[in-house]
Amino acid sequence: MTVTFTAAMGAIVAHVITCVCNDAIAQAPRFGDYADARDALLAIPFALEHDSGEHRALLAGCTEPELCPDYPLSVRAIEDLERPEVNVSNLHAAHLLHALGYGELGRLGELFGDATPEEFRGRVLTALALAPVDMGVPSYQDGNWNEGGRQPTYFQDRLTELLDLADWCAQHARSVQWH
Repeated sequence: MTVTFTAAMGAIVAHVITCVCNDAIAQAPRFGDYADARDALLAIPFALEHDSGEHRALLAGCTEPELCPDYPLSVRAIEDLERPEVNVSNLHAAHLLHALGYGELGRLGELFGDATPEEFRGRVLTALALAPVDMGVPSYQDGNWNEGGRQPTYFQDRLTELLDLADWCAQHARSVQWH
């Protein structure tokens, strides 16, 4: 599981029918509203079926031709601006949120929230100033169990990305969110 730090959603300017491929999203026809996109989706043979044994045609720009035809299509909203994102594991999110002063370390139950860009930026700057340099953690393997490590400066790198996110949010008058 992961947590994504991002900006609050902006104005929706279109809807597209898509698989999960970014190139397919970029090349997909735009629909003015959700209902039009939904109706077009329902007209595509096998678009919503998964295990029917039949395969739907590939979408233009699909980069996963062996995988995508076996899964349903969906309607996706297209925003006015592409939002920046910082995606981390739940464990790393818990450490980052603790360093930012949100919650207790080790409490994985509340990995969602929001803040003004100014508040979030202040917390990130404080965390960067106070946090010791992340020395990293070596990976560990015991039989089939593999515990991934962490590269040195991982947390400083993520905090720097969160600072950039806070600045973007302030520039575009959007709150910072994580979920």
